Amino acid sequence: MNRHVPVLLADGRAQWLLLTTPLRQALESQRCTAQVVRSEEIAETARLVETASAYKVVIVNLLYPSPGREDRLEPRGLEIIATIRSRERLADSQHPALVIALLQSAGDDDLERRAKGAGADKVLRWSELAPRTAGIKRLAKVIHDELSRRELIPLALDLEESDEPGVLTVIDDVGRPNLCLLIVDLAADLAEHRVERAKLGYVAPGASGAHVLRADLTMANGLQRTWLLKLSDKRKILKRELANARHVGGAYGSNLIIGYLSRHPVSHAGWHAIAMAFAADAVTLRSWLCDPRSAGQVPGVLSALFLGHGLARPYGRSTLAAERAIDAFFLPAFRRNRVRQAVAQLRPLLSETRAARVDNPGEIVQAIGAFVRYGRILGVEPDRCPGRLRTVAQHADLHGGNVLVLQEQHPQPCVVDLASHRSQHWAMDVARFTTDIVMRCLDPLAEGHFWDRWPAWRTTLGLLSRFEAIPDDPRNPAAVAALRWVVEQRPALLPLMAEEQRWQWHAALVEQLLRAACREELPTPKRVLGLVGAYDQLVLAEAAMGKLSVAF
Repeated sequence: MNRHVPVLLADGRAQWLLLTTPLRQALESQRCTAQVVRSEEIAETARLVETASAYKVVIVNLLYPSPGREDRLEPRGLEIIATIRSRERLADSQHPALVIALLQSAGDDDLERRAKGAGADKVLRWSELAPRTAGIKRLAKVIHDELSRRELIPLALDLEESDEPGVLTVIDDVGRPNLCLLIVDLAADLAEHRVERAKLGYVAPGASGAHVLRADLTMANGLQRTWLLKLSDKRKILKRELANARHVGGAYGSNLIIGYLSRHPVSHAGWHAIAMAFAADAVTLRSWLCDPRSAGQVPGVLSALFLGHGLARPYGRSTLAAERAIDAFFLPAFRRNRVRQAVAQLRPLLSETRAARVDNPGEIVQAIGAFVRYGRILGVEPDRCPGRLRTVAQHADLHGGNVLVLQEQHPQPCVVDLASHRSQHWAMDVARFTTDIVMRCLDPLAEGHFWDRWPAWRTTLGLLSRFEAIPDDPRNPAAVAALRWVVEQRPALLPLMAEEQRWQWHAALVEQLLRAACREELPTPKRVLGLVGAYDQLVLAEAAMGKLSVAF
């Protein structure tokens, strides 16, 4: 692997004499062999950079002594930067050099702007390179990372090729060099041995555009490591996830929350990453429930996930908020717009004889529109919906992609992605969880794209929401076992659902089903199920409020 880095130091005052060796050593620690050439004269520097590709890195001291006036300094380094960029343009260079300009002191904002305008990639202060600040090591890392991104040196690890669409999407989004740099920096942050090789597998999309990958790593000492790697272009989301993991660590069983390895996110070019411990044979709960062989083990896995010291542990400890209960189900503006777009797109399929074939498409569209716009539940206005909001501590993004199953002799669940963990309406976690099973695990393959199973899905969703017995389904034994378990464990999963609160459970399902209708990655029949299922739940919510002996 040729990671040779020719560096030109253009410095009219020989300030680099004491820093040349430390820079070379710092680059060697980045697995680069450095050739450092010094130049003190403008004319000599111009000759050295005459060949546009002669140096991968040029470090320019902006201030040079004036000709004939050694006590006076002028920003002649700007000429060097302009010369380098001009010759690169003439040569039509595909790999421009990394140019770093050095200022004498802080506060010269005008000179910094002029240096960047001339073509400098970075502008640093001499004080940042003092030995006591470890500045040379940071400079060497900047050089290494920028050269890697520009493909001027080979990447520090071997990233195996993959034809997985999810992995290819991540590489397109993040960039292969940035992805490698994030993995290398995570290993360094964790005081691990250097990573030699990485094989990636796609696990699931995360919230707000994040990606979740499995990374099988080979370290320099031959050891194997498996990480769950989460990437996001929003650093604050990853920071919040790490903070939540520390905060909730003692609230649940020690085996339930997957161990976070990162102390803080590492960052490169607008992308950020954290790492978690990962078992080599772990799969998402979604995948596990799509496997018929899992059916007999479903009760044990879901009991470990929710009961005892599981996720349902705080579900009975509520806080009474000032807001009305109905306020928890109002959709934000961007989601209201997405629902409207989904309704416009899917409406023709509601009455189509080859599709859903419902009898009342106009009524369904009108009811959903009124709920989305006004919060109206059929004939019940929001201010007539009884009850105040009760919140409990919940995962708040509980779907089958955020639960992993460790496939041991006795499969064990663990939870990832705590970025959203917070207090929210008491029914939301279970509504999100069950909606995900219906949408993703009932007929998950080709059958999900056809309409012959659509009436059965609607029936199953209705039985689940009323906590009634769900019949056998030989095509989906594991998913049905999971839904049956939820029905059987309703008192433990929804301890706050007394009869007067039942309408809120149905309203929570409305909100989740409308979200599902907007997910374009789902098969069209499942998205239509989201709309019709939401209407069914509005009917049940109105009926539940009609049974109350409450004077509105």
